[in-house]
Amino acid sequence: MTKRIQESNNDLYASFGEVTVAETLTTLGQWAVHNDERVYFSFSVTTQNLDQFEIQGRAHYDDSFQVLYNSGFGSPTGILLGTSTDLAVLTAGSSGWFLMEQYGLHEIRVQAAAASAGALVTSYARGH
Repeated sequence: MTKRIQESNNDLYASFGEVTVAETLTTLGQWAVHNDERVYFSFSVTTQNLDQFEIQGRAHYDDSFQVLYNSGFGSPTGILLGTSTDLAVLTAGSSGWFLMEQYGLHEIRVQAAAASAGALVTSYARGH
């Protein structure tokens, strides 16, 4: 996974490049968010459909990641402020996004799984 992160004036810009997603959860992006209030994550899917999507977080770098969201993307609640659609069932050739507040989190990890191995996903993140 290619990862390019730039911080400017307490804003975060990240490009995670193209990731080949397996039929099991595969990390699309992982980054520290302790200086950010809100995080925007966008991605595009090619070649295969996605059938799982998870947003995970942890409070400390020594802590384990906990699942924050893995369903309910069509009706965001809590710190998940908005989504483009149900992110867990995106088809090849489509794109998605989410916007969330990250109060108290140290790091966020986004993972997805493909209906058939070999989905290509390109993703980006911005925090402020």
